[in-house]
Amino acid sequence: MEVDMEAVKQWNELADNVADAAEDMAKKADRSKIARKVRDTSEHVEHAVGAHRSANAVWRSFFMAAAGTAAFLSLSMLISGRKHESLFIGQWVPTLLITALWAQVVKD
Repeated sequence: MEVDMEAVKQWNELADNVADAAEDMAKKADRSKIARKVRDTSEHVEHAVGAHRSANAVWRSFFMAAAGTAAFLSLSMLISGRKHESLFIGQWVPTLLITALWAQVVKD
């Protein structure tokens, strides 16, 4: 009984191709499961945050108004000659603006 080496070689190549295809399909299935989980999680987060959008807009408006008020008070105190109080109140403006930005970026 003689073994045809060419047939064995073709058989091995076919088996390797099938194994590679099966591995590729498994990787694609895993990626699609991960993508599905990411999509579901992001939809869940968007739904949970969506209910609080109007409350976030109120907080943003509050912090922006507070920053504007602090800037106006600081300027008026500087004009009236109360330099130290002006600096103290003026330092709150960037803090309030960053808080308003945080409320917009993180909460929305």
